[in-house]
Amino acid sequence: MTTGVQTSSYDYASRGRRLVLPRDPDFGGGISPEVSGELHLNPRGLPIAARAFVGGDTLQVLSSVDYDVRGQVLSRTWGSATSPVLDESFSYDVRSRPIEHIATRSATAGALPGTIGYVTQLVDEDLVWDEASNLIGLVDNRATSQWPIGHRSRSTNIGHDSLYRVTSVDYTYHGSGSTDAAADWRNEAAPIYVNDPGHAETAPRMGALPSNRVQNLDYDWDWLGNEVERLDDAWSFYERSLGTLTSGNDAHADRPRPSALHLATNIDATGGVESTWNGAGWVEVAYGVSGNVTSFTVHGQCHDGTGGDTPTSCVDDTTDTVTERIAALSAACTCAQEQHYSFRWDELNRLVDARRYDRAAGGTWTGAARMRYRYDGANQRGIKEVMVSPLSGGKGGLGGIGTPIGGGGGWVTSDRVTLYVYPGDYERRGLIHSGWTYYPDTTDADATETQYLVAGARIVWASADPVELQSEWSFRPRVAGRGARLGNPGRPFRELHNRLRPRLLGALACRLELLARFLRSARA
Repeated sequence: MTTGVQTSSYDYASRGRRLVLPRDPDFGGGISPEVSGELHLNPRGLPIAARAFVGGDTLQVLSSVDYDVRGQVLSRTWGSATSPVLDESFSYDVRSRPIEHIATRSATAGALPGTIGYVTQLVDEDLVWDEASNLIGLVDNRATSQWPIGHRSRSTNIGHDSLYRVTSVDYTYHGSGSTDAAADWRNEAAPIYVNDPGHAETAPRMGALPSNRVQNLDYDWDWLGNEVERLDDAWSFYERSLGTLTSGNDAHADRPRPSALHLATNIDATGGVESTWNGAGWVEVAYGVSGNVTSFTVHGQCHDGTGGDTPTSCVDDTTDTVTERIAALSAACTCAQEQHYSFRWDELNRLVDARRYDRAAGGTWTGAARMRYRYDGANQRGIKEVMVSPLSGGKGGLGGIGTPIGGGGGWVTSDRVTLYVYPGDYERRGLIHSGWTYYPDTTDADATETQYLVAGARIVWASADPVELQSEWSFRPRVAGRGARLGNPGRPFRELHNRLRPRLLGALACRLELLARFLRSARA
């Protein structure tokens, strides 16, 4: 058993100033360095600097923060003042609404155009509001020369109805023309998963990839605030839009809960779906008695049915009940890809088991992903376990929609485990579970990691050589390789600061009470 101890230090006003996190039990080559964080506050109790200490090394995570008289951040510098990692600035209008955000950095040495290291303008946007404080526009001012095709900067116009609900979103891409070529983000995310000790993977795309990125989104709502329509310019089902949405409030809904989504589809009531179009599909959702989603199934790339002697027309008659519509779609449509998700919840409505099953062209359901979760007495997630896909699939006994398909198959032992020892501060990822013990994976140097989050900096090391660690401490995004890897410099430093506000308010109340006593005694 490994015991993790976290200690905190406070100033005279009971404000947290220093946090010492547990040592890494998986560190090789001796005792791991001690990791701690230190927060500096101004007289108003607002953070102005943050540092992380790793062994005998000091990392300046946040070097300066400037505030206006209302306590809103005007600027902040991440990293050291002499060599900042990221510089941010903010502007506000007279109603304290943000109207400008700029974040710049220095290009990575040797970075080539088209890579993220070449980018110096991470954020440069203006925010536009109407009289009712609805956000109606985002003007992107980033240089188009730094962003390749498929990642062009874009400006956004947002429309609202009289009840302040979003009804439309229009995008204009900068560069040559007003459009930008579409790309599947999964292909670019795949190299990152090599470094993920949790072995994260994404579900495959359901519909065909449109030629361009989204240009327009339209929304419609009913009188209860339920979304009844979501469409995009390319009618790209599930990835961008869902078509017509049916909730329990619908006139022909035969299922309870008026605000619950039961069915969404972009298949209309006439014409059917020809084989030349791969953008049609539907989603069906089921709920438990507690109101939690127990399962939903996505059907993508659907066409007119081809089974039997007579082809069937894939249509959706909205005058039927939800159950009848689902049955008719299942019988008449042939779908190239389908995904089924199943969820289990405990008595406190916490997710404890999530599974995904895939099926192609109406074949056999096969297990694709499963995760299990456990919680502590404070309702904080303590364990996430990623399971290995079963040797044979099936939805039997998982609360699927309709009659369960297939016959079990079971799941092999756990693949990877994440322990949230101190969630948001100290976590162990990529562990191997055996019996009642969690072991690091010694077969791969990057397979298991202990992650520290100190004042917004993510600290991970993949090497057991202290000399290498001390020579390579730096504040940079997480990349493949060895040495210290710090990332996400723009993440708020809430890991330390969130603890301070209750104590600060308590100290302020105590001071006010002491002042009141002094004034009463003075009058006496």
